[in-house]
Amino acid sequence: MVTANKSRRTMTREETWAKLLKLGVVEGNMPEERWDLAGVDLVQANLFCANLSGVGLAGADLLGANLFDTDLTNATLYNANLRTANLISAKLDGATLTGAKLYEIQRDGWSIKDVICEKASWDMGGETFVEYKPGEFERLYGGTVIEIEYPGGIEEYQYHSWPYIITRLQEQFGDKCTLHLKSVEQAPSSGKAKISLSVNEGYDAKDISGQIKEAVKTSENEYKERYGKLIELLANEGKSEIAMLKQENAELREVTLDLFMAAHKKQKARGLLHNGGNCEAKHGEEKHLTVFISDLKGFSSLSENVAEFDKEEIVEKFGNELKRFNVTMDNTWGDAVFAGFENSEDAIDCVLRIQTIMQALKLPVRIGMDYGKVCVRFNEIMDRLDGSGDCINFAARLEPLCDTGRVLVSENLRDRLINSKKYTFEKATVTLKKGAEGHKGGEQITAYYVY
Repeated sequence: MVTANKSRRTMTREETWAKLLKLGVVEGNMPEERWDLAGVDLVQANLFCANLSGVGLAGADLLGANLFDTDLTNATLYNANLRTANLISAKLDGATLTGAKLYEIQRDGWSIKDVICEKASWDMGGETFVEYKPGEFERLYGGTVIEIEYPGGIEEYQYHSWPYIITRLQEQFGDKCTLHLKSVEQAPSSGKAKISLSVNEGYDAKDISGQIKEAVKTSENEYKERYGKLIELLANEGKSEIAMLKQENAELREVTLDLFMAAHKKQKARGLLHNGGNCEAKHGEEKHLTVFISDLKGFSSLSENVAEFDKEEIVEKFGNELKRFNVTMDNTWGDAVFAGFENSEDAIDCVLRIQTIMQALKLPVRIGMDYGKVCVRFNEIMDRLDGSGDCINFAARLEPLCDTGRVLVSENLRDRLINSKKYTFEKATVTLKKGAEGHKGGEQITAYYVY
């Protein structure tokens, strides 16, 4: 899913030229007339939010480039190599894409109104081209954008409500279309704001846009009623207010406990194992799982400060949150959480929800993720499932390299989800502190932030 960034803006032309100078692909002062960058080498270049409108990029090599939210309006991309490029939320209205190589591009939320594309290749080698009639490329891959207006601006709780709203919309309209959060725009001068939703390609949602907007308002009101006051109190560390709220309403106490994402679920798990697989341990089974490791940095001090809550009770409640996303197994190591999922999208959805709630609580969290074989066994002493495997170790190596408040996934896991339209992947080069999964300590590897 695309997470809104309140401060995101398109670069000015001057800033974009300075970026290109730094990349060493242009020289001298910025030309006043149209920029001609035909054949330029921009392999894996980071052009996030750049202003390349009207630029000539015929034959340019943009393999793996980050063009997230980049303005390419009326740009010429004839015969350009865009394989594996990130074009999420990019603006290509009126651009020329004829002859472009589009293998495994990420294009969720891109805008291609009036795009010109007579043919394009989608294969790895860029040798097989699909031909399109006038307007056909836009119809097939353009999708629809629905805008939700906020004349008085967006309140803080409304930002936090959008993961909940998207979930509710998918429950209601999932049989008709798939919706994603595309962008959040707020004008500082007028205070007006709008949130844009993108609808899956090939589906015209104009006929139900009114229903979708009404559903957004209903879901937002539901969220405000259930969580709005609580999140505000927690964010402001209003301990006395929380105590008062608990006395007045026992039900909200349960919600408070749910929002404190901790780390443990006690479960009888023998029924999940079939005494098969290649594990050496008795009663073990080998499973392919998507796993995450999360260091709940600062959780211990938080637990001490919020005396009203019993830590074990909070830990138990976290297990219920994992269960919502079909967790196969989970465990805790000090302040760290480990969990494994058979469905990779369930795993990503779960950690993104965790981050949303943790950020509302101002509790810093880092999460590392990988996919691979896990030997799952029942731990007689702990009375629950336990597991081991290289992918768990690798996720643990990624976790400390992750920026606080974000999710860092392995290249292996990203490749499994490359065709999913639900997520945005941002490439990152990190240096392993310790070896794992065939990599040595000190080695630089490619990983991806997901949101």
